[in-house]
Amino acid sequence: MISVIIPFLNEGENIRKTLHSLFDSCDLTDIEVILLNDLSTDNYDYDSLSHEFCVRYYQNSSRLGVSGSRERGVKLASNNIILFLDGHMKFLQPDWASKLVNHVINHPQHLFCSVSVAIDDNWNINPESPIGAGCTIDLSTESSRLLDTVWLPFVADNPAIPCIMGAAYAFDKNFYLHLRGLHGLAQWGYDEQFLSIKAYLAGGQCTLMSDIIVGHLYRPVQPYIKPMMHIEYNKIVCLYVLDLVPFTDIKRTFYTNPLFEQNWQAIENLRLQIKSELNQRSIQEFIEFNNKYMVEILERSCH
Repeated sequence: MISVIIPFLNEGENIRKTLHSLFDSCDLTDIEVILLNDLSTDNYDYDSLSHEFCVRYYQNSSRLGVSGSRERGVKLASNNIILFLDGHMKFLQPDWASKLVNHVINHPQHLFCSVSVAIDDNWNINPESPIGAGCTIDLSTESSRLLDTVWLPFVADNPAIPCIMGAAYAFDKNFYLHLRGLHGLAQWGYDEQFLSIKAYLAGGQCTLMSDIIVGHLYRPVQPYIKPMMHIEYNKIVCLYVLDLVPFTDIKRTFYTNPLFEQNWQAIENLRLQIKSELNQRSIQEFIEFNNKYMVEILERSCH
């Protein structure tokens, strides 16, 4: 019933802990786990681990990054309900799976994310850390943080949120394919913003599953390098193809990042596809919806 897709790179023992947590707390038997090793260099025996837990294991033949690995995982998935999961997560309740299934079945045009809490290096909940209850997106063109996500540190009355949190989110496979998922992005960066805005434009929404809480190991240093060229590329692609910033404002970047010259026609095709197929709502409607949450964050932080 659920396909859990876990792309990873140099996660080591975290994968074992994530799998233990997943299976120990799962109240459904019809669950498929797909591990996607994005060319790890840590010499950990992930293949043996996959046999120990009886999960499907694949190693990418070239580095795909998180976006490419997730796209590959969707193609491999046998089930229609899919959960994208990072390789360093802890489930905190015994009925998360059945709750997740009910959410997705009842609202197949939603992207669902869980409430996130921080766990420490011993995989215990850190009581000092704030919760993450979805995100808003910084859309201020004057800000150096343009397009960055801003945590919602509270569960809002309305479960509709502007943007999913990326470490544990679920969806109906058919809706994801209708959105064309993360197609068009380079290896790293801005996945959740890209997918969340497209879901809204297509008439769907992002929704917080306030009844599911997942622990997340937030590490100060990642066990791999994210090429800045890919992150910059994804940011500008999002801004351009989603009509968030006029082309004239980002023209200089197109000339300085070699990925743009290599992929210019693909970027134009992506822009046309979004305009023609995901046109149930306008980008201006999304901006207004998103900004209401930004205002609420500021108002609550002042009290």
